[in-house]
Formats: sequence, structure tokens, C-alpha cells
Amino acid sequence: MTLETALIRKDVGGGGSLIMSSQAYAIPPIAAGQCQVWWATTTAVPPGLVRLLDAGERERLSRLYREEDRALFLMAHALTRIVLSAHLEMDPRAIRFSNICRYCGAQHGKPQIDPPSALDFSISHSGQRAVVAVAPGAIVGVDVECVTPLWDDSALLSMMLSNSEKLIVDGFQGRARDEALFRYWTRKEAILKATGHGLAVSPASITVSSPCQAPALLVWTAEMPGEAAFLYDLDAGPGHVASLATLDAELNISEHHANDILAKS
Repeated sequence: MTLETALIRKDVGGGGSLIMSSQAYAIPPIAAGQCQVWWATTTAVPPGLVRLLDAGERERLSRLYREEDRALFLMAHALTRIVLSAHLEMDPRAIRFSNICRYCGAQHGKPQIDPPSALDFSISHSGQRAVVAVAPGAIVGVDVECVTPLWDDSALLSMMLSNSEKLIVDGFQGRARDEALFRYWTRKEAILKATGHGLAVSPASITVSSPCQAPALLVWTAEMPGEAAFLYDLDAGPGHVASLATLDAELNISEHHANDILAKS
């Protein structure tokens, strides 16, 4: 049986709440060993989605200058709340998040549901894509990037790539080189988002497989996380690349498109 959900407004005592309905769209249930990846594009972002955000998210939205950045942020964060609300069976506006670092306890760690839940998630957006990955009982990290030309990238290469990876990139030219660089980046960023390190760990200290090979973590010269890491390349569509990392467990990945869901929210 699918968990059919929609978000509809119900006025209660002059206020508003969002409740589940089975009439508009379906988000499949998710079980242990599975990871759902939800995609949305900025072809149409309903402005009413802003009502799903909390005060902190709205404040961050208001600080974005470019219209396209505001649309991406709104789409990504609203989609996160919609997908999580379906699996948690709760009002999307009632979901709270924390970002406590698992290593030092400061407020700069991987976003997570508060109070803690077995359901983990990761969010990313770039270009015309937003993506949300969710998995129960496993830790995930996802990254999407819009592929753009990198004209003077010597400093970026030193920051991003290990020595062996630089040699591989040197074998690519033009657009293929740009795509290779962004593939390396998304694989590494996905791992560092899953572990919660972020850019506190230099991406150059990590070596992953060549863009022409199946994704895999090969070397981590910094202090290794306690869990094994598994990598997956995702289908981000034309002009974009994306990768997913999971910790401690190899998962069954399914990708879904959410534009219709956003349009009905």
C-alpha cells in the first residue's frame, strides 16, 4: 500500500493547519535498506510554498538577492518538509531541525530532525535542480551541481583534488573536463555531508574513483569516520551532476520527480 498524501489547509479556530489527504498525490512508503531521492526543477515554483517554512528558513530566504536563488531555496526546503511529513505523518510546518555537530557539539553540523528520528535526510540545490534524499536507519549525504566552465581553476584543483585525481583530470578537455571536475566534487561533497565534516576536512585529502568508473571512496588521509562509506551517481538531468553517499550500509536507491507534488502543495 502506498502512503498517499497531500497538503490541504484546514482552518481551526481562525488558525490554519495542514493535514494529510489521499486525493492529490502519492509518496511511496520507505523501509529499512531503502533511500528515496526526490528531484524538483525551477520551471515553476508556487509562491505559496513559503507557508511551509519556519521563521528561520523565511529569514534566510529574505536575505537571498537573486530571484533564482530564492526560487531554489524555497523549492528545496519546502520539498524537504513535504517528503519528511509524509514519512513522519505530521504537519510539515511542525517539523523542527537541529544542526548539532556530532564531533564537537557546536551548532554547525549536519541538519537533522529534532527530536532525533530514525529517518535521516540530506538536501542540495544548484542551477535548476533541487534534491532531497531520505533514508530510515542510515545516514545519507547528497550533492548536486550545475556544470559550468572553470576557466582559471588551478587554485580550485589544489583544494579539490588529490594528486592522482589531478592526473586523471588532465586527460580530459573542454566540457568533458568540466563534467569530470564536478563529478569529483559531488562525490566528495556527498561523503562530507553524510559524515557531517563539511569543508572542515579538505576534499583533497579524499580520493574517489575516476568519473569514468563506478563511484567509490578509495582513500581518506584525514581521520576516518567510524562508518564505511558507499557512493552512488544520480541522474540529475542535462547540465547537472549529482552524487549520493550512505554510511554503514549499501542501500537500494530510487529516484522520483516531485514537480507535480510541489504544484499541488
